[in-house]
Amino acid sequence: MKHTTKYITAKDGCKLFFSLWQGENEPHSVINLIHGIGEHCLRYEHVAAFFTAHGFAFHAFDLRGHGQSEGKRGHIENFEQLRSDVDLLFESSTKLFPNLPQILYGHSLGGNIALNYSIFRQPKIKKLVVTSPWLRLAFEPAKLKIAAAKIFQKILPKLSQSTNLDTKMLSQSAEVVLKYEQDPLVHGVITTRLFYEAMQSADFVINNVHKITVSIIFAHGDNDKITSHKATQEIAEKTASKYKIWKNQFHELHNETIKNELFEFILNEIK
Repeated sequence: MKHTTKYITAKDGCKLFFSLWQGENEPHSVINLIHGIGEHCLRYEHVAAFFTAHGFAFHAFDLRGHGQSEGKRGHIENFEQLRSDVDLLFESSTKLFPNLPQILYGHSLGGNIALNYSIFRQPKIKKLVVTSPWLRLAFEPAKLKIAAAKIFQKILPKLSQSTNLDTKMLSQSAEVVLKYEQDPLVHGVITTRLFYEAMQSADFVINNVHKITVSIIFAHGDNDKITSHKATQEIAEKTASKYKIWKNQFHELHNETIKNELFEFILNEIK
């Protein structure tokens, strides 16, 4: 598997880190990944290894304020900024592979972004893959915290707070959790603006997901203590989308013992 990286400059001058994984042969399709809050695209190298072995190119970038991309950690000005960054992801992908089918794959916050993007931009993609999306949190945030976010996102939009992520809830693999905790490219903060915008986007997606015309494949674990698998099931059923809820699995299905089952499930839907 070949791996190359580059930086692409966004409209506002922010430099974004891009990765491309390819197999030895010419790919037949391209998967474009959007990762979750606090992490980065290099955590998906094993996912890339599976799909490149099946003839896909695997293309990804670090969200602004994440990984090796520039920007204040865990911050955006608004969701349009993220949509514009995903535009760059597709511009890069179609420049590299002008005649190949494109697939969008979003995990967690990335799932929220991918769904939001698909509603607003109606991209010409073959399939949309969404795992453990942030549509609703698996717990009810304190009403005071939501009210405070609504106020502070206006007056102190760059105020950083801890995501309060319990890393042990990411995966049942102690090795995965330890690597995450020791990863210098991982961070555990979110600003009032990003939190508010993500919550607003989640509500928007739930109410407008029917506007997505491309086929969606959903996957979630029913023991996810971070994002709600029930919300995923509700919108999957509402849109007659293909979905699977994995029993006794945590948030990062791609890092659970059933990861190969997940990859095969996705593969069967996108090949």
